[in-house]
Amino acid sequence: MPIVLNANGTENALSFSLNFNPALLSYSGVMVGNDDTNAMILPNVSRVSSGRLGIELALPSGQTFAAGKSEIARVFFTSQGLGGIEPVVTPISFTSQPIAELVSDVNGNSLSNKFVNGSVALSLTGFEVDVAAAPSGVMLRQPLFQIFSVPSVGFFGGVYTLEDVGVVHARFCNRDV
Repeated sequence: MPIVLNANGTENALSFSLNFNPALLSYSGVMVGNDDTNAMILPNVSRVSSGRLGIELALPSGQTFAAGKSEIARVFFTSQGLGGIEPVVTPISFTSQPIAELVSDVNGNSLSNKFVNGSVALSLTGFEVDVAAAPSGVMLRQPLFQIFSVPSVGFFGGVYTLEDVGVVHARFCNRDV
């Protein structure tokens, strides 16, 4: 997830905390963004289990972020156990715990700022299932498959078409025959 700064050109350092739903997202890392690779980043992970990540980011002494929008950091999350095939949207908000929101210039003076909350859309990108084709000799417009268990997407047995489980393109090979 990118963190974007809309800078005036006088900013040297900033700190903030992100609030996220730990039931849907698990923090897996943070790195300096693509636009400001000479910045130093220091995450505070003391509260990630409760959905709060602190980040401090600074350029070398005397340097400032270029005026305009730039990706200053990229935060990585993983997600487990999405139920169903519909996307899930979860908010990501700025908060002052464990690190307070602050933007400063090259002299350490606090600058006025506005942090804007966002959201993340989670969607199923793939899954693996055990399937069995419909009985031979049955003519079907669309193949039916018996799904024995796909708990991560909420299917627990039954007969479904590929469209039912969100598959647009599929490739099958003979395994475990």
